[in-house]
Amino acid sequence: RYARHRTQNQNQDTGRHTKGAWPLLVLGGVRLATNKGLEYQEHVSEYGVHWNFFFTLAIVWTAAQLLRRHFVPFGFLCVGATLALYQMTLSFYGWQDYIEVAPRTCGEEHFSLGNDFICNMVAANREGILGCIGYLCLHLLSEEIAHYCLWNHTTATKPAETSMVSMRTRVGTAALASWAIHLSLVHVLGIVTSRRSTNASFVTWTLAHNLTILFLFQCAFENTDNDNNNNDDKSCKNHSITRMPPIFEAVNRHGLWVFLIANLLTGAVNLSMDTLHASQTTAFLVLCGYTCTVGGAALLLDRLLSQFRQQGGPTNNKQD
Repeated sequence: RYARHRTQNQNQDTGRHTKGAWPLLVLGGVRLATNKGLEYQEHVSEYGVHWNFFFTLAIVWTAAQLLRRHFVPFGFLCVGATLALYQMTLSFYGWQDYIEVAPRTCGEEHFSLGNDFICNMVAANREGILGCIGYLCLHLLSEEIAHYCLWNHTTATKPAETSMVSMRTRVGTAALASWAIHLSLVHVLGIVTSRRSTNASFVTWTLAHNLTILFLFQCAFENTDNDNNNNDDKSCKNHSITRMPPIFEAVNRHGLWVFLIANLLTGAVNLSMDTLHASQTTAFLVLCGYTCTVGGAALLLDRLLSQFRQQGGPTNNKQD
């Protein structure tokens, strides 16, 4: 949403937007309580002992709003410099080793924050807390790429077909650039991809994979639309080219709700079967069913909410 309406969002009230972090904090607390109460299988190496991704989302959301308010536009160079500085602290100042091998409590030989409780909480949840820096850079870079590749390519004088070709070219170029940077970080600089620290190679790997998938989707949908509209007039063809698949629109409009449904379904799968020892065939079938269920739930949710609004319910003019 921010990438699409950058100029309008620059002057909006930050306090109103940062309120969106409170539901995420509440969800994070509920997730923490249910995980501990149900003795749900979890790996502390993922986010830490008490941390979860909802807390990360809340921190990234709030930090992004504050940065937009005071440092817009930050651009690729500013975010890239921040990511490079974070990687330097990981590689040259011991942060990577601290994240990977340090104990979960603070001893006398470790750095103290002046408060044993705070120090122990940071040590217990270091992956989630320090990983917020990498996820913030990933979020800001994604917005920059979306602004220049998806929403900054269309003008009133360009036909829709030319705009789609331009968008596809920009996305493909961004994907190639992301792969080049990632491979350079891994094979030239020797920075191993680390999910625990959310380092620079992990950020570029995530961007490269997602941009590649988006590029392939664009090619597939454009070819499908062209095949289905060979006999249509130019205006209809242009309209179909810019149309997005319904499931994409549903997920885009209700991202948080779909994310919650996916999380609940993930928990149901983990509680109902031994996922760690499942065969490849079983895992493939479960993933196929999981994907279809989440996609179907998104479409159903979108239809139900659309019917509710048409019947006089609260309207929501925001576009995600």
